[in-house]
This record gives sequence, C-alpha cells and structure tokens, in this order.
Amino acid sequence: MRLHRSLLTAISVLAVGGTALIGAPAASAHSSGSHHSGHGSTGTRSLAAVLASDGNTFDHNPYDYDIVTEAVLAVLADDPTSPVAVLADGKVALTAFIPTDQAFRYLVHDLTGTWVKREKDVFAAVAGLGLPTVETVLLYHVVPGATITKKAALKSDGAKLATAQGGSVKVDVRRTWHHRSVTLIDKVGQGPAILIGISVGLICGLINSALIITSGALTQAESLFITFGMSLVYGAVALMYVQGVTQFLTYSTTDISIFNAINSGGIGFLSVSAVLFLACLAVLYVIERRTYLGRAVVLTGGNKVAARLAGIPITRTIVFIYAVSGVMSAIGAVVLVSRVTLADPTMGTPYTTQAILAVVVGGTALMGGRGSVLWTVVGTLLLILLNNCLNLLGVSTYIQFVLRGVILILAIWLDRVKQDLVSK
Repeated sequence: MRLHRSLLTAISVLAVGGTALIGAPAASAHSSGSHHSGHGSTGTRSLAAVLASDGNTFDHNPYDYDIVTEAVLAVLADDPTSPVAVLADGKVALTAFIPTDQAFRYLVHDLTGTWVKREKDVFAAVAGLGLPTVETVLLYHVVPGATITKKAALKSDGAKLATAQGGSVKVDVRRTWHHRSVTLIDKVGQGPAILIGISVGLICGLINSALIITSGALTQAESLFITFGMSLVYGAVALMYVQGVTQFLTYSTTDISIFNAINSGGIGFLSVSAVLFLACLAVLYVIERRTYLGRAVVLTGGNKVAARLAGIPITRTIVFIYAVSGVMSAIGAVVLVSRVTLADPTMGTPYTTQAILAVVVGGTALMGGRGSVLWTVVGTLLLILLNNCLNLLGVSTYIQFVLRGVILILAIWLDRVKQDLVSK
C-alpha cells in the first residue's frame, strides 16, 4: 500500500496578540496529481479549524479532509486528554502530513478488498479499526515542534522526521513529468524486518537460557516456569513498544511481497509456509539424530547432574536449545503475521497451551530425557485433527477449551504413571 499523503503546514507563531496559522497543501493524495489552494489565515485558529474551513460534513470532494476532521473529533470525544488534541490546540508549532479522503478510501480498499464510495462509510470502516489505532494513524502524520513550508518539503527528499506517534519517518519526494508528491516512509525493508524479528527471537531465547543457568534450575518444572514468566515480560515490553496498538501489514508503504509469498505463495504443490515447516523439521531432525549436540540435549534434559558428571557441556547445550527455540518461535511468528496480515503481542497467547499439549501428546516426557521431533509433529497433527473434528461437529469453543485441558491433564498423568512403572 502506498498512500501519497498531502502536506499541510501549520505554523503557530506565539505573539502578544495571539497566534498565526498557515497551511499549505503540497500534493494531493491521488496519483493524478490534482492540487488544491493552500489555506492561509491569521489569528488563533487551530489546524483542526483550518481543515474544517470548508465544513466538517461528508461530501463528494475526495481531496478535502472531512474524514481526518471526524477522526480527530471522535478520538477527542473518547479521550479529551489524547495527544491528538495538539491538532486542535493552535498554540503548538507542528507540521502535519494529512491524508485526504481519497487516501483513506485507498486504505479501506487495501484492508477490505472493496471500494467504498460514500465518505461516511469510509469513516465507519476506519473507525471500526478501533480509536486507539485511529489515534496512532493521526499521530503518525504529525511532526510537533517543527514547521516545514511547501517549498522546503519538496526539497527534503530523504529527510528523517520524528513524529508525535513516537517513531520516525523518512520523507520521500516523488517526481513525475506533471507533479511532485510527498510520501512518508516508515522503512527498514521487509527483508531486514524479518531478520530483526528472528534476531529478537534469538535474543529472547539466549536471555531465557542465561536465567535458567544462573538461577540453577535443575528440573523441567523450574525451567518451564522461568520461560513462562519471561514470556509475560516479553509480551508486556512488546505492548509498551507498540503502545497497545495492533500493527497492520496493509499500512505499510513499502514492499511486502515476501509476506504475501508466505501467505499465499507456493513452491510446486506445497505452500511456502509448508516448505518452511519441512525445512525447519529436516534441520531439527538431523541435529537430533545425527549430531553429538542432539544426544547431549536428550541427556541434559533427562538429568543435568548426571550429564555434567558424564562430561556433557550442559551450559552450552542449554544455551543452544533455548536459542533454537527462540528462532523457531520467531519464524512461526513471521508465518502467522503473514497469514493474518497483522501483528499484535497477544495474538500468540492462545497457542501456548496448544504447543504444550502437542508436545505432550507427541510423547515427550515432561520430566525430560525422552522426546522426538517427528513424534511432536505427530502430536501436532493429532491436535489439528481433533480441533477440526470438534469444529465440524459444532462443539462450543468453551467446551473445546475444557476438552484440551482434560487431554493435557490426562496425558501428564499417564506420562507420570509410565515413568513410575519404568522406575520399578
């Protein structure tokens, strides 16, 4: 998605008699290059007042700012202390890259796949994303404490600006034979973004391993609770980083072809996500069955003290296994984001119980020392089959949670009974 956002400059100059406000659109949001005359006024008018100078009712003009105006009013009605109030202040110097009504129409099309004609319906679709998301979109376009004229903006290709949303954007000036347009790009690129995500998973895994080693956790239960506690910490940090706002891939102004390929692409008769799964499975199987490190993992999981006495480098083994776990989780997150086209720190929470259940059903001993990559896959397939059967039978979602809990308890109990019989 690429939205060519109009540039409005709102300059508030503090003076004895009040403030001065000047707005200057640089380019329309539509690729045809239609332009509009700039707003110019003096006094104490805010940017919101300038935007509403032609009325704040929905009309048939796709190049004005009715939807932005209504969005600002809706956010402030819900939370008068919202940072969006800076748009209605009139006393704060700022530069706003304001999307036109047509730009929002393109946004709704990217989100829903359908063209919405009436501005009222476009606004309803945008508001349906949730007011916190609308607030983030509005603040993304505001640069507080800075004033940029139309002429300066068109000469600022490559400049980086700090936005009121808390991040930074890059100004990209596009030139054609009949007009120039200004686009904001929050860009690291899809390749680097995926690598950063996998690197974050690796770092989280390394942190988990460091905590387990330094705390002297010897049992699987201790390790499990440490990693579960850290998952809550990571989720909270992610929520603070995104300020609790769901991130949509369709908001991206850069290429997302890799995510699209993972979502709907294929290699032969297999989907890209299935190929990624088989590749990860093959690597883990080879490590488990054909390497010294794989055998060290099993021995360390069974009894850390005995493994240490046998000469197994348990510290290195623990670091390795949790690093691999973090990378696998990150790859799974990339696939999940590609499939649902949005990212939220809490979207993986429902999979926690299912992941434990699949491992237990696959025969992995919670006490450690026994398990298999292939049997874990079998456990996963059985769980998927169970979920599909329950859905086809019309079983309530709540009852399904009960059944999963019962299966998990039963599997753990049977595993414990089997361990006792073996020990005898």
